[in-house]
Amino acid sequence: MEGLEGLKKQNQRMLLFVSKSGCGGCEEMRGLLKETIGEKCPVIEAGVEDTSCLNVAKELGVSITPTVIYYKDGKEERRISVDGKKTQDDLRKELREIVA
Repeated sequence: MEGLEGLKKQNQRMLLFVSKSGCGGCEEMRGLLKETIGEKCPVIEAGVEDTSCLNVAKELGVSITPTVIYYKDGKEERRISVDGKKTQDDLRKELREIVA
């Protein structure tokens, strides 16, 4: 994933969605992002199967998928990780707060 810094500078707000193939939680998060965020904020997906995306995930300290990182004006504002304790309603609420 080359150009993350450029993407952050290019967009006032954006979400980086770190995912993994075959991850059930990632599929659920993908659906929640589509439902909750829609076109309100750019969503960039980084699948860790891609070496460059995996390196970005490591640099950002992402150790679990799915993880969503919200950037505003190029700076990380919020991080949402699915740890098995959060319900879909909890995640939906957190995502809605981002685009409020």
